Amino acid sequence: MNDYNYSACIANVDKYDSGSDEGVWVDFPIDEQDFNNVLTSIGIGSTDEYGAPYEEWFVVDQYCDLKGFT
Repeated sequence: MNDYNYSACIANVDKYDSGSDEGVWVDFPIDEQDFNNVLTSIGIGSTDEYGAPYEEWFVVDQYCDLKGFT
């Protein structure tokens, strides 16, 4: 168990670039299945209205209470 907290806001790149400020806060560590569920929840693996796949995600923001971590 960590003696600090780390969380990150994960978002879909294409949706974000289109003006959506939707993101999902994730507490780490996280297992692979739960992380895949997060990606699915932001649209990764689905397609846009033109049939192009959503494939990229990024960290919009992060939080960590570990001293010196920025």
